[in-house]
Amino acid sequence: MCVSACHLGYYRDESQHCKPHSAAQQTMGCCRKGLPVNDASIPINVARSHLPGDIRFGLCAVLMLQVVKGDSCLSCDSGAACTSCRDPSEVLLFGECQYDSCAPQYYLDFSSKTCKECDWSCNACSGPRSSDCLQCMEGYVLHDGDCIKQCPLAFYKESDMCQRCDVHCLQCRAPGECDRCEPPFLLLDSRCVMECGKPYYADHGEQKCTACPEGCLECDGASRCRVCDAATFLQEGRCVSDCGHGFYGHPRKRECEVIVHAPVLGANGSLQVGIGGVKPLDVSIMDVRGLDGQREELLFQVASSPTNGRLLLVATGRERELNQGDHFTWEDVAEQRVLFVHDKEKSR
Repeated sequence: MCVSACHLGYYRDESQHCKPHSAAQQTMGCCRKGLPVNDASIPINVARSHLPGDIRFGLCAVLMLQVVKGDSCLSCDSGAACTSCRDPSEVLLFGECQYDSCAPQYYLDFSSKTCKECDWSCNACSGPRSSDCLQCMEGYVLHDGDCIKQCPLAFYKESDMCQRCDVHCLQCRAPGECDRCEPPFLLLDSRCVMECGKPYYADHGEQKCTACPEGCLECDGASRCRVCDAATFLQEGRCVSDCGHGFYGHPRKRECEVIVHAPVLGANGSLQVGIGGVKPLDVSIMDVRGLDGQREELLFQVASSPTNGRLLLVATGRERELNQGDHFTWEDVAEQRVLFVHDKEKSR
């Protein structure tokens, strides 16, 4: 039924319904001028809506707060829940004043000293917004205060938080382990670089540095070598160990060049070596005819090994035996690096 005021032992809530007080509240009755009385003419919710110290109902309010909440509650609402605490060091949580910190998924509102609920995505927070998260619910990672499903570009997940990749890196697994770089940088050995350097070339399609083919020291692509190593020769953008028919490997340029007509090697004399002796080849006994270029560019090939000894090439302090098909240069002969070693068991 509808009444103008709630009966003794009841209070009016926010929905304008009369609700029963607790047993402690019902013993209080109402008060006038600070004195507890049983006069029902003054509704109990009027007295309890005033803070302590009110000149009309102060004592009543103080008594009721002490009965309902003890000494810790400074003010309460019509439902007997604290709305402020007497001790500034206490916090208000679920209508109770306590010295503990706020519960998980709640934060402390310093202006009201009240624990308030975080955004739904936060397990811990510093404020009400979704960007105030300090810790995320399971299945989410923390990024700049927001809880998200996965880290954005240029970040990686570490301990449920998004950490920044190295500079210029767009995708990484950990510091120093980049998988993709921002343009115009290129990926080289998990790092982002502007220039690849030797022996790599810039693969702009894949946005990374790719190794040149085997034997190639400098290249512009997978089949566009510019400089070959000391064991191969450059031929049509590739590094080969044998230039093939009609070509010869230039020893200085490290390139295959066309043989216009082969020079003819002749002998002006013989090499005199003692039994079991060693003697370098002498350019004075060698005659080259039909040479297009300079003698220093000549490359000799061993047609057959000597029958009464062996040929040695001495370079960088090491000896290497020259067998059929091996090469040496005119410079090797001129510098006396090619030696003939006589086998004393054989005739001269």
